[in-house]
Amino acid sequence: EKHRIIREAVTQKATDELGDLSSQFDHVMLCLPPGTGNWIAYAYINNWRSVYNDEWCTKPSAQMHEIGHNLGLGHSTENGQKYDDQTGMMGYSYFEDDGPTMCFNNAKNWQLGFY
Repeated sequence: EKHRIIREAVTQKATDELGDLSSQFDHVMLCLPPGTGNWIAYAYINNWRSVYNDEWCTKPSAQMHEIGHNLGLGHSTENGQKYDDQTGMMGYSYFEDDGPTMCFNNAKNWQLGFY
């Protein structure tokens, strides 16, 4: 897919300029330009990189959600449906600049060792 090709090209260019990214940074956010497809964002569990499609790079809920994956969190589900849980940031992502005002839900906070 187009966004994967661009993701790898951006990662390679950053590596050429800065050296090995994964050994220098805990988290790297790649913001891809418009026209790379109909997707929002993605990240891998326990990884250093998250990838955002165009304007989603500026949305706090998408950032929290994807960094949550980098920290080891999976999706929150409701009634067996991914993304339907709206009690925390590992469910639905909101296309808002200033919200919503929420964090990870209790189960995810416990998984992270916050309690």
